[in-house]
Amino acid sequence: MKRRFCSLEKLVLLSLIILFLPTCIDEITIDTPEGAESAIVVQGSLVYGNPTIIEIDISRLFNFKFLSLNTAFASAGWIENDLGQRVDIKRRGDGTFRTAIPLDDPDFEIDFDRIYQIGVLMGDGRTFTSSPEPLHRVPEIDSIGFEIGSQFVPSLLDPELSILDSVAKFSVYTPLQVNAESERRHLKWRYSRTYQVTEFPFPDEQKTCYIESEVGVFAPKSFDPTSGDGDYLSGFEIFRQRPAHHFNEGYVFSLYQESLSEGAFRYWNLIEQLLLRDGNMFEAPAGRLITNISNPDDPKDSVYGYFYATQRDTVRRYISPGFFNNPPMYCPNFIGVEQPPKVCTDCLTGELGSQDTPPEYWDPE
Repeated sequence: MKRRFCSLEKLVLLSLIILFLPTCIDEITIDTPEGAESAIVVQGSLVYGNPTIIEIDISRLFNFKFLSLNTAFASAGWIENDLGQRVDIKRRGDGTFRTAIPLDDPDFEIDFDRIYQIGVLMGDGRTFTSSPEPLHRVPEIDSIGFEIGSQFVPSLLDPELSILDSVAKFSVYTPLQVNAESERRHLKWRYSRTYQVTEFPFPDEQKTCYIESEVGVFAPKSFDPTSGDGDYLSGFEIFRQRPAHHFNEGYVFSLYQESLSEGAFRYWNLIEQLLLRDGNMFEAPAGRLITNISNPDDPKDSVYGYFYATQRDTVRRYISPGFFNNPPMYCPNFIGVEQPPKVCTDCLTGELGSQDTPPEYWDPE
């Protein structure tokens, strides 16, 4: 059967959607651009701190069968600075590398005057490296905004119908400059939530757990400082969530702010646009995907992704159940149910990221 497709750009963009949003959909047939079946995505970051965290994630785009998305095997990963110092990054899985480097490491200098690049050795012998990236300072967040709003959402009874429902909205208040004389920064955010769950009310066995997980993974948010004239971002919405059991006993929203180079911003902003598109004919073209990853031995090799280096600022906000009129505890609603949520019978194993002691930042107002 003949494979049809419009362009390599569309192939890459569609592939990235599948990469970030794995799902079950029917197999389709499309044109196969030369080399695209072996295309690799390499995403890496250096997050400055004590220690500094280096991460590299490697994935294969797809082999034109959406049900057979494969992890890409890499045998080695490393990071270098402009002094010629190099550190091997620990392998955590077939396509995952992560390591922590203390700031006072005598063998690898980490500073804002330095420039960094990563490299990976694939199982088939190919080497991919990034372009050199400087380490960017980040403005300090002033605060996290929170409000209860409303929006139209698909009905649970009939997805084709929309109903008006409440929604929790989080926003950020932050300067765009590190200091008054510096340039305005391109920004990117990651976020996580931590919430409390108490098991069924049986005094001899009852436990309270605190469950932390990253949210918004499929909706990265970034900001271009050239889109306006101001030096301050006031109430910029970054995340929203429909009210659910996460808010019943207390909730902490953690916001992580990062600075990007212009190239890194263009990459992550395009990913954001892709994930928000609904595919209608009136949408503007998403644009050509950019990358700072390449194969030094074969510049035409099919590889995509981006490496960036940033300082990170973290701010948290506690949300009291009182914001939602003190909703009842989650688990008692399932007493007598044949198959209650596992978190209600054993909260330590019922959810990933669960612990039975409050994290140090848990500070109910």
